[in-house]
Amino acid sequence: MIQTAFEQLVNNFVKIDVFVSNAGYMSNIALIVTSDAEDWWEGFETNIKGSFNSIRAFLPHAAANAIVLSVNAGLATNPSNPGLSSYSSSKIASAKLFEHLQVEHPELRVINIHPGVVGTTMTEKTRMPANNNRKSRVTNIGYQTYHLQRSLLGV
Repeated sequence: MIQTAFEQLVNNFVKIDVFVSNAGYMSNIALIVTSDAEDWWEGFETNIKGSFNSIRAFLPHAAANAIVLSVNAGLATNPSNPGLSSYSSSKIASAKLFEHLQVEHPELRVINIHPGVVGTTMTEKTRMPANNNRKSRVTNIGYQTYHLQRSLLGV
């Protein structure tokens, strides 16, 4: 299905210059021992297999020097929280997948972005406080944008 979408894009327009990967799934919050195995693995199905399939569908249609933005979760690199093993494990694996993409395709510019905790239904599920302080979010986005621009310019 995603392969068809990329083919239609390229057939109707041109090669793809920018690919943004931002899909995510958070299983129910539960300790490993009490988690539902199917729900727990759904995090990997979406966060890893989904990214893997998207990358494979994108690569044949990538423009020369295309940019790949992986919007990932900073939660994956923070200290572990009880009940979030599926989400944080799958997101750290996703970040590594995009690192491997960069190594395997040096002609691409692959960037992992970690936007911080923002108010979404997934955030509500964690019961973690979202950063709804607009000034702080803008600063975080500004900081990441600055580094993104430097990266794009090769500085």
